[in-house]
Amino acid sequence: MIKISEGLPEGLLDDHGIQEAASHVALRIFGRKEIAHLANVLDRGETVNAIGVGRFENKAGIAAATDRRLLFLEKSIGSEDLTSFSLGAIQAIDLKKALGGETLTINHSGTKAAITALGHGQGDSLIRAIRAAQAAHTPPQPSAAPAIDVIGQLERLSELHAKGILNDEEFQAQKAIILSSHRSA
Repeated sequence: MIKISEGLPEGLLDDHGIQEAASHVALRIFGRKEIAHLANVLDRGETVNAIGVGRFENKAGIAAATDRRLLFLEKSIGSEDLTSFSLGAIQAIDLKKALGGETLTINHSGTKAAITALGHGQGDSLIRAIRAAQAAHTPPQPSAAPAIDVIGQLERLSELHAKGILNDEEFQAQKAIILSSHRSA
């Protein structure tokens, strides 16, 4: 696929933001074949925002934060292991830094998963990308209930009373209801 894409005009194929994200990662021995294969496991229109090279379940590979999920990809000769965590199900993210690298721990649907041996700064980049994508997908919070316009309601009630639509008893009863609902709110 890469060889075919090299012969095509630039910009014809969507690289899903992989080149930009990969440009911020100092690649070690591991990660090159996974980055080259990453576009093959992404959904149409999915964009990679950050990449880290590390270990997951004792396998070396890459962690990629996209606009839809966090995934870990390990590619070996003749095999591929892909683990995906949807952004909506990630409840918490923790990062521990040590001399040997960073450890990104996520709580996902009630379970914990850790990506270890990330290069310095890669965990921070992944967390920023995950949080930005989660914020972009968070539905807007419903606005507070509209404030009760007590004065407006009383003015309208007075107009109805003045026009003779409400008699004195109906006017007093409705007025009491409006005032009592305002006090309980």
